[in-house]
Amino acid sequence: MAFILGRTLSVIIAFLIALYLRQEWLAFYLGGPSKFTGYPKFLVMVIPLFLFMFYWRGVFSKSWSKKTLNCRISEGVLIHLILLALATMIAFYQQYHLFSRTFMILFVFWSFVLYAIFELFISSQKVRARKVLTAGSQCFFDSFKSFCKLRGLKFVFLGGESLLKMDQDSGVKLLQRCEPDEVLICSLSDTDLEKLKALIERSQISVQIRDMTSLSMLFKNYSDFEKYENYLMQFLFEPHYREYSERGKRFMDLALLFIFFPIWFPLILLVSLALKLTQERIFFRQSRVGQFGKVFSIVKFCSMKPIRADQSFAKSDGFEDKRLTKYGWLLRRTSIDELPQLWNIIKGEMSLVGPRPELVEVVIENYDSRHWKRSLIKPGLTGLWQIYGRKQPIHDHLKYDFFYLKNRGILFDLYILIRTIPAIFRRTEAV
Repeated sequence: MAFILGRTLSVIIAFLIALYLRQEWLAFYLGGPSKFTGYPKFLVMVIPLFLFMFYWRGVFSKSWSKKTLNCRISEGVLIHLILLALATMIAFYQQYHLFSRTFMILFVFWSFVLYAIFELFISSQKVRARKVLTAGSQCFFDSFKSFCKLRGLKFVFLGGESLLKMDQDSGVKLLQRCEPDEVLICSLSDTDLEKLKALIERSQISVQIRDMTSLSMLFKNYSDFEKYENYLMQFLFEPHYREYSERGKRFMDLALLFIFFPIWFPLILLVSLALKLTQERIFFRQSRVGQFGKVFSIVKFCSMKPIRADQSFAKSDGFEDKRLTKYGWLLRRTSIDELPQLWNIIKGEMSLVGPRPELVEVVIENYDSRHWKRSLIKPGLTGLWQIYGRKQPIHDHLKYDFFYLKNRGILFDLYILIRTIPAIFRRTEAV
């Protein structure tokens, strides 16, 4: 309750500061005080909006203070940008032609300043050890714990095996008492995974579940952990610095899909109908390696005849390739066969822009510690490789993905998306 009152008070103070600055200090430069008389009513309408946004983004949750200060400040930027847009809509409803836009900007700005001061105030000065709950392959996690201990990493490991053997009420009480920051699973059965998720949901704690099953294939003994040390260190710490950019990127993906829905959805329906009339299969699924090594099923239009499993997904030799279906060459030539991956984007397994997801067998045979850096972010429908180097194998040309990892951002993503369209028509062979 104290946090809610503190947040509410900070919004009211920001409102009073902004109103004073607009009506007194800036009145001379802006042709006099604002003539709008509904500012108190605006405050009454906007306070619940602020509280809802704070609640929606988890500001009032118990786990909020466990996040890094950088993460919380970055989250505050996103919150206040959304609030600026929503508050402007309320102002438009309240005689927008009289409402001071200067006041609006000052109000949101000072609200963010007070928000940041509040976060600085509640930040802990001590570096707290992170509590990690592990469930699954005990052999793998024993080696993993040894790796973290020798590196001096501040982790407290909590065994999850006993948790899965408890009844629901006892499991929920244990989770609420321990409040882990993160859950790592490895080779966990579907039944145990569903039970674990149900326990976490019932306990109402905010925690991230990360599957290390795919990564465990690399680590047969402790020496393998040393070999992939750089990747593991980024795996352990990257999500906390990545959280804001990931959410912003996710928001942009969904926004663009919504905006261009009238284009891509009818196109998918039209292609599906054409394939249904000319061939048996419309779609096919294929296992690919996604973010942090998690394996997922990618969806594509079926452009080749399933002669053999190892040939079905091989690179096309061109228009005369006998493995291609009637419209297969056209689908691959225009990259329309990739459109169903929009479903993977909606599910959150992929993004519009990022490194292309690699085949599982290619990862097992060719990947070393350098290659695994590609999986620190979600794979994308398109990327720099599609623009500049799509004639070469993905795993042989990491410079494009490494450059994107270093320079990624919303503007860079938009640049890649725009450049992808002419790149599709420019190319002479399918991938």
